[in-house]
This record gives sequence, structure tokens and C-alpha cells, in this order.
Amino acid sequence: AEASRVQRDALIREVHHRIKNSLQGVAGLLRQHLSDKPLLRPLLEAASSQVYAIAAVHGLQGEASGGAIGLRMLVARVAASVSGIMREPIVLSERCALLGGYIVNEEESVAVAIVLNELVMNAAKHRSRAAGAIGIDALPREQGVELRIRNAGFLPPNFDLEAGSSIGNGLALARSLLPRRGASIAVAEDGDDVVTTMVLLAPEVLKAQPLPLEKYA
Repeated sequence: AEASRVQRDALIREVHHRIKNSLQGVAGLLRQHLSDKPLLRPLLEAASSQVYAIAAVHGLQGEASGGAIGLRMLVARVAASVSGIMREPIVLSERCALLGGYIVNEEESVAVAIVLNELVMNAAKHRSRAAGAIGIDALPREQGVELRIRNAGFLPPNFDLEAGSSIGNGLALARSLLPRRGASIAVAEDGDDVVTTMVLLAPEVLKAQPLPLEKYA
């Protein structure tokens, strides 16, 4: 029985690995048109980043035994993907280490990845160009974590995330895909910055998985 379980686990991981490679190939094809189709650039950037976010989920499922999707690695990979596509610096704070204590529930993993991708993409698109890097910070919550994405900039007039006013396509997609329970997003100005907050809670979206500190490195 144990040998059968190990064989099945290896097969599932191989399938996830192949799906990840296929999705990365699709994203690569989309990105090939960025230079020769300037009018479509925003759409191609958005589509390729979304495909990379889904690929990141399958990549993590292919790497971990049992297909566990570590929240810290998911955040890091989405941030790296957006940074590469948008050519914007993105820095994760040291406190993001606490994300290593959580895994994302499989049934919510793609939604969480795409919502996170849209929030980081939105920060990259609207960052004041002369300012510093986009920052991603993490804070503990009673039942989970709070992610804070900070970029220099300001919100448009009449911005209202709850009402869907002046929020743009990316935030509209994030709102529609956000898990109905155990997750929330908010966007607010803080001085010369815009801070986007994403709260993820257990048990609806996350599972706590305490890890040794060296695992956070």
C-alpha cells in the first residue's frame, strides 16, 4: 500500500510539473508579442502574468510531497513573475518569513494566486516611477495572515473598491475571484503611498503548518 501511495504521489507531481511547463510555454508565447504589438501590451502583460500565476500553483504542487502549496513560496513566485513582466522592483520584507507557516487550501489556490497577482500587478502599473521599490510585508492575524503591498502613488478620484467605482479591470477581477469566506482585500492611501491589504484566514483559505525557522530562509 505504501509503495502504491508513493507511486501515485510521484505521478501526480509529474502531472503538475508538466502542466506548469505547458502554462509557462503559453505565457512565453504571449510575451513574444509585447514588442511588436504595443497597443496590446497591457492586455498581453495582464494575460501572461495570470498564466504565470496559475503555473506557479502547479509548480509548487509538483515540488511538494502531497501537493502542499506554501504561501510564502507562492507570494515570492508571483512577485518575481510580476517584477519580470513589468520591470518593476519588488521587495519582500523579512516579516514575510511568517508566511512559511501556512499552506493554501488546494481548492482556493488558483483563486488566491490570481487575486494576489492582480493586486501586485495593480501596484506595479500605478507606482510613481521616480519612487522606490514596491514592498510586500506580512503581519500575523488571529486566524491567519495579512499581506500588505505598498507602492508610491495615489488613488484616482471617486475610487471605491466596495462599490466597484474607478477600480480598473485588475481589481475588478480580484474582487470577483476572491474566496467568499476567509479572505478580504482593501486599498487605501497612506501619505504618498497606496497600501493594498489582503487578509487570508484559516481554515477557509489557509492551513497552519508550523515550520522550523531555517525553512523560512
